[in-house]
Amino acid sequence: MKNMMSKSTLKEISGSFSRWVAILAIVALGVGFFSGLKISTDTFILTGDKYMKEHNLFDYELISTLGFEQENVEEIAKVNGVESAEGSYSTDATVHIEGDESSERVTKLHTISDSINTLSLIDGEMPVKGNQCIADSKYFTEEDIGKTISIISTSKDDDSENLLAYDEYTITGIADSVLYLNYERGSTSLGNGSVSFFIFIPKEGWDSEFYTQMYVKIKNDNQIFTDEYEAAVENMEAPLTTALENSANSRYDEILDEANEKLADAEKELNDAKEELADGEQKLSDNEQNLIDGENELIANRKELIKAEEELKQAKIEYNEGVKKYNTEKENAYAQLEQLKALAEQAKDTPLYEQYIVQYEAAKEQAEQQLASAKIELNKGLKQIKDGEEEIADGKRQIVKAQNDIDEGKREIADAKAELKDGRKEIADAEEELDDARDEVADIENPDTYVLDRTTNIGYVCFENDTNIVAGLAKVFPLFFFIVAALVVMTTMTRMVDEQRTQIGVLKALGYSKGRILFKYIFYSSSAAILGGILGFIVGSYLFPWVIWEAYGIMYGFAPLSFIIDPALGTLSIAAALICAVGATFYSCYRDFSEVPAELIRPKAPATGKRILLERVHFIWDRLKFLHKVSVRNIFRYKKRFFMMVLGVCGCTALLVTGLGIRDSIKNVVSAQYDEIYHVDYTVNFDKDINNDEKQEFIDENSEIISDCMFLYTITVDIRANDMVKSINMVVCENDSPINTFIDLHDDSGQLPYPKVDECIINENLANQMGLTTGDMITVADSEMGEMKVKITGLCENYVYNYIYINDETFEKNWGHTETNSAFVLGRTNEDGEVENPHEDGALLMNADNVASVSVTYDFRARIDNMMKSLNYVIALVVICAAMLAFIVLYNLTNINITERIREIATIKVLGFYPKETSAYVFRENIVLTAISALVGLPLGKVLHTFVMSQVKIDLLSFDIHIEPLSYIIAVIATFIFAAVVNFVLYFKLNNISMTESLKSIE
Repeated sequence: MKNMMSKSTLKEISGSFSRWVAILAIVALGVGFFSGLKISTDTFILTGDKYMKEHNLFDYELISTLGFEQENVEEIAKVNGVESAEGSYSTDATVHIEGDESSERVTKLHTISDSINTLSLIDGEMPVKGNQCIADSKYFTEEDIGKTISIISTSKDDDSENLLAYDEYTITGIADSVLYLNYERGSTSLGNGSVSFFIFIPKEGWDSEFYTQMYVKIKNDNQIFTDEYEAAVENMEAPLTTALENSANSRYDEILDEANEKLADAEKELNDAKEELADGEQKLSDNEQNLIDGENELIANRKELIKAEEELKQAKIEYNEGVKKYNTEKENAYAQLEQLKALAEQAKDTPLYEQYIVQYEAAKEQAEQQLASAKIELNKGLKQIKDGEEEIADGKRQIVKAQNDIDEGKREIADAKAELKDGRKEIADAEEELDDARDEVADIENPDTYVLDRTTNIGYVCFENDTNIVAGLAKVFPLFFFIVAALVVMTTMTRMVDEQRTQIGVLKALGYSKGRILFKYIFYSSSAAILGGILGFIVGSYLFPWVIWEAYGIMYGFAPLSFIIDPALGTLSIAAALICAVGATFYSCYRDFSEVPAELIRPKAPATGKRILLERVHFIWDRLKFLHKVSVRNIFRYKKRFFMMVLGVCGCTALLVTGLGIRDSIKNVVSAQYDEIYHVDYTVNFDKDINNDEKQEFIDENSEIISDCMFLYTITVDIRANDMVKSINMVVCENDSPINTFIDLHDDSGQLPYPKVDECIINENLANQMGLTTGDMITVADSEMGEMKVKITGLCENYVYNYIYINDETFEKNWGHTETNSAFVLGRTNEDGEVENPHEDGALLMNADNVASVSVTYDFRARIDNMMKSLNYVIALVVICAAMLAFIVLYNLTNINITERIREIATIKVLGFYPKETSAYVFRENIVLTAISALVGLPLGKVLHTFVMSQVKIDLLSFDIHIEPLSYIIAVIATFIFAAVVNFVLYFKLNNISMTESLKSIE
């Protein structure tokens, strides 16, 4: 008996396999949707968590305006709770890529880390030399390995002329970095203001005495985005902040001592130089005096030489005259001697001869003595002349030498004067540099320090927001799918039991118990539910995460997806499906099982026809054709089928409306925010409070870029109300400032007046999150725990970030000061009113004096837009699943309708209806029921859409929750298309109904 019942059960499945498959399919779809969406968030988080742990994404990034030395890193590493700390370098640079003929590119250079923020090598090899690098795999390909990247210029903020050790770096491989989870690469003050790609170089490729930042890993093995992880990170913030401040202050003291020491050395060198200059000036003065004395002596010597020359000339004249006189006297003497000699010759033989000879000899001796004496005098004169000539020649040589010495002295004095002049200039420059150094030392302030967690990493925050979107959808849609699945099972099993009343009666008459007979139908539905649940769970656990991850691959794709098979979730989802199936089956069978076999064996009396309300509207009813009247009566005659069809199909329409409505609510967020509310092109943050002169200087310096500008004060504050705390952005400006030119503060009723003293305006999304409304008092606290209480006077529309607006009087009254640290800037536009070069102009603004950072609205708008596009893929998945659900529901209910009315259909075919007339008779009811269902589904979709949007919460964004009329129309048209497809598929089954078999008498 049991064996026969089991065979009957299996035969029932094979005999109505399409019905059994319909249950399996609807359960598989419900379980797949439930488990797929539920597991997607966990899958994404697990994938991200494994990737971040594998590559040790930092938990904290520490920054000090004074940088870090290795000993500072070691101090932080010793903090209790810190697992490791590592110093790192980074800078922005304009580069040229070998073989790239396009314009220069801007890159972000990082240090290849030993243990924190490690790289995921895609291709090539890691660098082994300082002048090698790893490049961004999102920008470079395998073909770029071996190319050279030339550094053209670097960021002004780094003093990085000495930061990089090389001018060129060779690509040895391409990689992904855990610092860049999505496509965002950040902004910069260089080039067009946007970073194109990243580059990692070894520590040997840097040339700096201090690190630009420090990365810290804490002892925290908790999964990302969990409360445990956030708590562990939050607990480490205070000790890290204290340690960082102590380390920075220690470094500040060292720098100050070193600066003062260098200043003292410089002062000593300057004083020594001054003394040396004074000695040089004294020596120069002495040399100049010696030169003057030498010139005077030279003049005197020249005068003496001239006098000596004149005396020599006179001596030569006298000598020449003496020679002439000597020669004359000699001639005269020899003439006289000749005369005496002649007289002697004449008186040779006379006594006078001897006398003449004596006279001759005496005269000759006298003449020779006189001539010898004169000769001696002449020789003395000649010697004096020669001595004088030698003395004059020697004097001339001495004068020439003296002149040369004087000329050389003059040149030396000129050189000395030039050197002294240079020395005076160098001393003046040194004094100026020393004064500047004194000013710099005096201006050395206590370092600013920043303890930044992962929420400052754009990729990390975007990844969390996107996983939260999927988690929000997972809270709503699966429940709806389960409800529809339970409805389909109930409808199917009700129809099945109604068809098999006679068989149930026979089995009861044969002695089968209610439980045994009931088990047949429970097994029928539960087997389909279990197999469908298992199939849906397995497929959903892989398909949904894979599809969504592939969609998010546009932004992420940093690692292959780590699939999860969650036994607990599988058991829960399959159990829920089984409960729905068994419960629906039990409910469907319970009433018939309570009847006696004799009643069950008899055919069930058809539902009695009743007049319907439309029959009383004669001007419509009288104009209907006969078959149309029959169709209308049949629709309302079978009330159970009517309600099942309406509930099933309206659910599909509602899902379509919801999916399309989500698209409508998110697609205009960007345009609504940045075209209607937020008109700022650039948000400029200054590195200090600027005065009016500096404001005007900023405007004048950037007059070609700025078309309008408003200065204000912005700060991040905490809002406290209703036992809740939210961190938001505060905007402080004057009452008469042109705030509405930059931010349109309005609500549904129109423009909002700017708040007065002790008043504020907040955005609607913030108010909804915290349960606030106009007139409520809220507490505002800053980072130093200063507090103010203000009254809400307006709720403005805003879709990106949360804001509070107050005036400067309120700020000054409560916190004692007013400042200007920011500016809203409208850029230059083209004829279409669009900013032509947002990144270029942003870079120019970044280079202005006192500017710390510039946020380009275009970048943030593009980022939000891309996030919305990724959400579209999820919406498409929801719509596709809704379409599948609609098809299954329509097919199943229509198939049941045809099966239960098979004798009626056979009868009208016997009466001579053509196939098209028969199908029109049957499917006309489906079309009318589809229309009714679609109309009911529209408001249901509106309610479901509102609930879904309340679950899709992103701290970054709020949505304009609405459904456009076109979406309602599309949902209705899509429902009718599904119905038409089902009618087309079942047309062939309808056409193949055998009239003879269907009209046989029931035995």
